[in-house]
Amino acid sequence: MYNLRFALLLLGASSLAAATEVWRWVDQDGVVHFSDKQVPGATRVQLQPMTPAKSGSTAVPTQATSPRADPAKPKPASTYSSCDVIEPANDTAFDAPEFVQLTVQALPALRPGDRVAVTLDGAPVADWNPGSLTHVLQQPERGTHSIAIRITSAQGQAMCASKSSIFHVRQPSVMRPGRKP
Repeated sequence: MYNLRFALLLLGASSLAAATEVWRWVDQDGVVHFSDKQVPGATRVQLQPMTPAKSGSTAVPTQATSPRADPAKPKPASTYSSCDVIEPANDTAFDAPEFVQLTVQALPALRPGDRVAVTLDGAPVADWNPGSLTHVLQQPERGTHSIAIRITSAQGQAMCASKSSIFHVRQPSVMRPGRKP
């Protein structure tokens, strides 16, 4: 009786394993995920059945194969190793500036078609040229400002995002018109 229950248990477990589906998808940051549940945009991964090892031999695991890539669909470009705000340097203070030069860097160099989006205090810098790595911010307001960049591919895929960098703008006030740092 015990052997019959054990055999039924093994039979049930093997049929469940055979019915398992695996789904693969890449999120907006380019990270690959696998799941047993279908997610929008996921593709089903075809798993090859495991073959039992013969006595005295070593088992060689089979590898999962995914459906063939569509040749008409462009391959996603690789991401950047880094992207940073170069100018102004983090925690720089400016006294009554007429402008502040903003410069960003992408490693490797910005590829044709990729776009740079810059945010100043959480809002996009509207007049930033998406193909440029520099910009002149005219008449910056007094206060502490944060700047960050994000690089996307021509298809809109996120390729790199920087940490926020801050800078300070000081303006003369009525109370201290000629204040020097």
